Amino acid sequence: QPKTESIDLGTYILYDDGNPRIRIFKQSVYNELVKNSKSPQKAVDLKENEACYALLSTSDIKNKLLGHKFEYANRTITIASFTDAEYLGFGGRSMMVVSDQTFNELLQSGEIKDNNEGTPYDKVTVLNFDKALSSRALYQDLKSVVDSNSTYRSAFRNYSELLEVYGMICFIGFFMSVVFILMTASLLYFKQIMAAEEERHHYEMLRKIGVDERMERRIIIKRLLPVFFVPLLVGISHSIFAMKSADTMAFKYLIPLDNTFPTVLAFSGVMYGLYALVYSIFYLITKRQYTRIVR
Repeated sequence: QPKTESIDLGTYILYDDGNPRIRIFKQSVYNELVKNSKSPQKAVDLKENEACYALLSTSDIKNKLLGHKFEYANRTITIASFTDAEYLGFGGRSMMVVSDQTFNELLQSGEIKDNNEGTPYDKVTVLNFDKALSSRALYQDLKSVVDSNSTYRSAFRNYSELLEVYGMICFIGFFMSVVFILMTASLLYFKQIMAAEEERHHYEMLRKIGVDERMERRIIIKRLLPVFFVPLLVGISHSIFAMKSADTMAFKYLIPLDNTFPTVLAFSGVMYGLYALVYSIFYLITKRQYTRIVR
């Protein structure tokens, strides 16, 4: 229970009594948690009397906490960095990581203590087995034998739930994108057909001054190609950046790879190919109809 002043974070006060309980982790323990979790978090390397604070919040709160000091009897610990509270929470609200030396000295002096009261939240059992994300039968067997009063988390359950949620989101997104691309391609088609009716006399004048059929075909192609494929290229370029954002926020938790973006981009390439195919079909139909009208 270090002494510290209350910090007003806007939505709530972090410490409402000036003498808060804070769960403290050894640096080695935290780094082991990060390593075994296969998370995007990085291992920490803290100096003596430095702390890495764990929180799930915005940069504004980080700015208020950075450099904040926790006063113990024989030392002052300063918040030097931040980490994700997901791997340290276990029901706690205020958590931080300190160096092993600082932790041991605080423990020996009695300024921090082990949690020996009530439920031992600091003790967990981890079961690691092959094909953990594809063994539904094994998950069902494990679920049937685990005590109903036990608190446990399963990688398969979390993975399957995320897969269902994001699968539904992707399906809705794909359905809406198909509707949108058919609508835009149709609008381009009708726009160019109307333009052909208005520009028919221009082509009649070109033929009178000696433009042959081959040259006329080249003019029509140059007229229609940018109309269909410039928006397609701009849309694909924009989508690549959007996929990068989606990968950062969601897909990296679903795909068991260190670098997931090439995989996401490869699957997105299939979608881009379908869009290009739809635009190509509309382009060919439009070119044929446009040529018939102007002739």
